[in-house]
Amino acid sequence: MSSAPNTTQPGPSRVAALFINRWTEASVSGALETEGMRMRRLRTAAELVSALHTADFDIAIIEDSGSHLAGCLAALRFRGTTTVPIIAVGNGSAAEIASALRLGVADYAVIGEANNTLVNRIRARVEVCRQPEQRASQHVGPCTLDAESRTLRYRGGELQLTWREFALAWVLFESPGQVVHLHTISRQVWGTDISVAKRTIEQHVCRLRRKLLLACESADQMLVLHAVTNVGYRMVAEARTTSRRLHVALPAVGLTAAPVVSAVEP
Repeated sequence: MSSAPNTTQPGPSRVAALFINRWTEASVSGALETEGMRMRRLRTAAELVSALHTADFDIAIIEDSGSHLAGCLAALRFRGTTTVPIIAVGNGSAAEIASALRLGVADYAVIGEANNTLVNRIRARVEVCRQPEQRASQHVGPCTLDAESRTLRYRGGELQLTWREFALAWVLFESPGQVVHLHTISRQVWGTDISVAKRTIEQHVCRLRRKLLLACESADQMLVLHAVTNVGYRMVAEARTTSRRLHVALPAVGLTAAPVVSAVEP
């Protein structure tokens, strides 16, 4: 007697949503709930971050309104919720869509499009998410960034990075040898179109630079962060010379010589 085939189907899609405009919320949520999707409405970026940390969602929708989308994505990208695809919903000019895609959204739905278009996009992204292919690490010179543990790994140990240090390192590791503009750093690390104070960026670069020096202390190469005045920063892997040995003052950066070093975001 043959066994019955497994006909178990995935349950309804679970959607976390954050809207600014009530009309947009009513239109989008109505279309999704009509198709049997389960939606949880969040009211603030903090609620969205918390929900995606503690609950099980298939996808998140964020309304594209001012700097709201950028701020949410900056927090989500570097706080362990990158496996949840994000769909932006907004007016959808070419510039707005391009900006959202650069910030890391999986898709962009234009307000006013047919409801079935939005539903189909969400279903497609949920299906892709069931077989995720996320970039989990980046490697430059003797160092590797691990997204899951948020650590800087090197031969013989690893250093724990704060989430902003990790965000900054990730942006620089994506473009080794190239100048990353201060505006790009501001948007991708702090999630704002408004330029972050130069001093704030310098402080985080200084902390990251010290940890890179420590990680490369025994390697044949060293990762050096070069400042390009009033433009940005460039990460370069340089060969070490015998006359250029590094001596890292551990007490000055609050680190120990243990294999794993913890750091707390100020």
